[in-house]
Amino acid sequence: MRRAFAETLTRRVFAERLGIHATTLKRWEKQRIVEPQMSAVLGIPTMIYTEADVAFAEALVRVLAQHRGQLSVLQAAQIVRKEP
Repeated sequence: MRRAFAETLTRRVFAERLGIHATTLKRWEKQRIVEPQMSAVLGIPTMIYTEADVAFAEALVRVLAQHRGQLSVLQAAQIVRKEP
């Protein structure tokens, strides 16, 4: 069971990879900055992220760090989405 979850990008794993708190991630989900897909892992409904979600969020964290206190998360997300 642990192996199935270990191989899945769950909310906890996603937040750990980004170095952000799970509460921050939940806030981003609520604002629709990131939108995981609901999937069943061993029959348990689980929010799942993709590697593309990770790449987007890593870029988002970089933009926020570069412009600390100057941009909202929504503004930073718009910048990241426009990057080539």
